[in-house]
Amino acid sequence: MLVAACGKAKPTAYDAARPHDARPPDAQASHADASSGWGTIGTSSNHGRFDPLLMSVGTIAVDGDLAKEIVHRYIRRNAARLSSCYEPALAATPELVVAVQVRFTIAPAGTVTEATATGIEPAIDTCVVDAVKAIEFPEPKGGPAHVTCPLRFHPAVEPPR
Repeated sequence: MLVAACGKAKPTAYDAARPHDARPPDAQASHADASSGWGTIGTSSNHGRFDPLLMSVGTIAVDGDLAKEIVHRYIRRNAARLSSCYEPALAATPELVVAVQVRFTIAPAGTVTEATATGIEPAIDTCVVDAVKAIEFPEPKGGPAHVTCPLRFHPAVEPPR
């Protein structure tokens, strides 16, 4: 956002946040925890409150010529689809926290050709596999990329540990 004054555009504090996230700072919902390798993803409403679902992405490992930061970005972009796999279980158990280890192969065309997910809830695992298979990634150079991606689904306010 630029503010025009007498024909000149002045950058605002909002512009300073744009190189890494195009939303205003108070609406940014991805928070990285550098000490653990986990980053939390949630969605912000129009009123600055967070939806009751959050998904954390652990340290991603990629075997192939595709940067793990790119894979992380595409997983983040699909957080709503992935979190929808957790919603039915959360409705039944409001304090449920679920960890899922996802392994998948990104073909040279950028499509996911193989995927598996292991966690404690088979229905969530199956849904996560289907959601990951629907993501179209950038084309890895030099052949397929094999990815391991830990996900953790939890309510916005986690129960005490």
